[in-house]
Amino acid sequence: MNNSEKKKADPAQEAAIRHAEGPCAVIAGPGSGKTFVLTRRILHLITCSGIDPSSILVLTFSKAAALEMRTRFLGQCGREKPGQEVVFGTFHAFFYRILQESTVEKLHMIDTASRWKYLRHLCDVRPDLVPKGAGPEELQTLISRFKNGLPCRYKNLSLLVREYNLFLQNRGCVDFDDMILRCRDLFKKDPGTLRLWRERFQWILVDEFQDVSPAQYELLLMLAFPRCNLFIVGDDDQSIYGFRGADPQTMQRFLQDFHLTQQMSFSDSPVKKATGSPNRLPTDGKSIGDLRFPAGGKSIGDLSLPAEGKYIRDSRLPEGQVVFLTANYRCAPEILAAASTLIRANKNRISKTFQARAALEGCFYYRPFSDQETENAFLVRELSDMSPAELAETAVIFRTHASAGQFLSVLEKNHIAFLAEGTMRKQKEMTSEREILQDILAYYRAALDLAEKGASRRDLLRIMNRPERWLSGSFLGSDRMGRNALLSGAGLERETILDLTGDLDLLMSLSPVYSIRYLIDNVGYRTFAVRFYREAGPVLDSLCEEAAGFSSPESWISRLEDLLEYSLYKGEEEQKGQGRQKTGKKVPKSSAIKAAGPGVNVITMHACKGLEFDTVYIPGLNEGNIPSRRALISTQIEEERRLLYVAMTRARRSLTLTFLEGTPDRPAAPSRFLLQYTPYRGRVL
Repeated sequence: MNNSEKKKADPAQEAAIRHAEGPCAVIAGPGSGKTFVLTRRILHLITCSGIDPSSILVLTFSKAAALEMRTRFLGQCGREKPGQEVVFGTFHAFFYRILQESTVEKLHMIDTASRWKYLRHLCDVRPDLVPKGAGPEELQTLISRFKNGLPCRYKNLSLLVREYNLFLQNRGCVDFDDMILRCRDLFKKDPGTLRLWRERFQWILVDEFQDVSPAQYELLLMLAFPRCNLFIVGDDDQSIYGFRGADPQTMQRFLQDFHLTQQMSFSDSPVKKATGSPNRLPTDGKSIGDLRFPAGGKSIGDLSLPAEGKYIRDSRLPEGQVVFLTANYRCAPEILAAASTLIRANKNRISKTFQARAALEGCFYYRPFSDQETENAFLVRELSDMSPAELAETAVIFRTHASAGQFLSVLEKNHIAFLAEGTMRKQKEMTSEREILQDILAYYRAALDLAEKGASRRDLLRIMNRPERWLSGSFLGSDRMGRNALLSGAGLERETILDLTGDLDLLMSLSPVYSIRYLIDNVGYRTFAVRFYREAGPVLDSLCEEAAGFSSPESWISRLEDLLEYSLYKGEEEQKGQGRQKTGKKVPKSSAIKAAGPGVNVITMHACKGLEFDTVYIPGLNEGNIPSRRALISTQIEEERRLLYVAMTRARRSLTLTFLEGTPDRPAAPSRFLLQYTPYRGRVL
C-alpha cells in the first residue's frame, strides 16, 4: 500500500492506531496497510499519549525492514523529529544486546561454514541419528524447530540435538536459537535484570508477528509483563518461514492468552474487545466463533509452558483488543477472490474475510502447457509486448532460485531486460565469494609451499596478475617451482617476481590477522577484487575479521579451505534447487543483473513478500515444485499453500498461473492447489 501515508486511515486502521493501553492484536492481511498502522501508532503514542520515545521498542525480522520502518516513521514526524529515540531493531540484535549488557560471559556466534561442515560430518559418521536422505540444511531445520519447541516427527531428534549442542559447547559457541533461549533463561534466573529491561521498554510493537517462534513469544511476554503494552501486527496466512522456527499457531496463542477469541464475527465491527473469562479453550479442531484452533496445540503463558493439550489462561494477563484490517487496497477483486479461495483450504488458520477496496479492473488467468519450452515461449511473448514502464511493474515469481535462474538465461537469449536482485544477487555474491576465496587460498598455499616443495603452477598462474603485474607466465617451466627456479627463468620479469616472492614470504612471517590485511591492502588485492567481483568489499572485510581467531598460517589455510568448501556446496545446492529439478540448463557464469534500466522483476516466492506489481506471472505450478516434494505432512503442505498465497497477493491488476500438463505419452501432474479452481474461475488463455 504505497500511497497509504497520503490517505486518511480507515475505521479499522484508526482503531488500531488509537488503541490505548494493554495488548492489541492487529490481523493485517496483504495490502491492508500494516506498516502505515505501525508507524502511525508510534507517532500517536508520542504526540497524543505523551509516551517517552525511548521507552518504545519496535521489533522486526530483518535489518532492511527495521531501517525501512524507521525511515517511514521519521518521514511522518515532521521537522521536529520527536521520535528519534524510538528503538527499531531485529529480534536477534535486540536479545543479543540484552545478553551482552547483562552478562559477563562473552558470546561467540557459530559461523555458518563451521556449522554446515559439522552437520555434514554427522551425516557421514552418524547415519543412525540422521533421517534418510537428509543433508546439513535439513538437519539445521530440524534442530531449530526442536529448540523452538515446535513439533518434529523424528524419533532420534533429541539425540541429534544433544550431539549438536556438544559440538557448540566444545567450541564455546552458540547459535541464534541458543541466544533466544539463553536470554529467556537469564530473565527467569535474574528477576532484577528482567525488571530493568521491563522498565526500559514499556511499549513493544512487533511487525510480522506470524513469523515469531514460541521461544521468542515467551520472551516477549516476559518483557511486556505486567503492563502488557504489546502491539502485534501480522497475518497467520503469510507465515512462510517454518524452516527457521516460525509457527502460525503463535498468533492464535496470543489471542488465547489475552482472551481475544470470543465473539470474533466479521458481520459488524472489525474491532473486538475481550469478554468473559474461560478457564479452558477447545482443542481437537473445535472452534469459537470464526476462530478455529488446531488439535493438540500448546499455549505459552507468562513465564511457563502449560502441559501438552491443555490451556489454562494466566489470570495475571490483562484482557486486550483485536483489530481486523479487512480492507485490501492492493489487489483487484478477481485476484483477491482467487487468493482467498486458495487459502481457505488451510485448516490451521484464523478465519477471516477480506474486501477488495482497490478501484481496479483486474483479471485472473490460468494456462496449461505441454512442456517447459512452450511455457517459457508464452512468457517471452507476453513480456516482449510490454513497454519498459509495463515491464517495471511486472514480476515473474518462482518457487526456487534454481528455476528463477534458468528463466534468466531465457530472458537474456531473447534480449528482455530484467531486474533480479533477489535471485541473481545470491548466485553472483556466491560466485564472487568463491572466486575471492580461491584467490586468497592460492596466495597462502603458494607462500607455504614456496620454501618447501615449491609453489604449484596452478596457484602461481592464479595469483601472478591479481593484482595486475603484467607477468606473462613464461617463467613457469614445471608443475612445482621453488624461489631459485622462478628467478632463473624470469628474464626481464626478474624484479617483478622478486617482489611477488617477497610478498609471499611476508604472508608466512606475519600472523593471519596482519598477513590478510597486508595482502588485501598493501599488495593491492582489494583494488583488483572490487573491480572484477561483485560485493567484494564485504567479503574481504569479513575475511579480515575471521583471521583474528587464528594464530598460525597453517590453521588459517585450513579455515580458508573450509570456507571455500562450504561456498562450493552452497552453489551446488542453489543450482539444484529445493525441488531438485533436472530440467533446464545451468545459469551461465556470464549472466549479469540487468539493472541499467526498467526490466521485468524475476524473484522467488520467499523474496517477493512485501512487494507488489501490476502484473504477476507464477510459472511451474506442478506437484513436486509446489508443494515441494519435501512437504510430506499436513503442516508442511499448508505452509506451501501459504507460500503460493503470498505470491498471488503481490498482483494488483493481472495474475496468471501456469503449469505443465505434459503430453499423452508423458503426462505431468498440476499442483494440487490448482484443483481448488475446478471449475476454474480464471479465463483460459
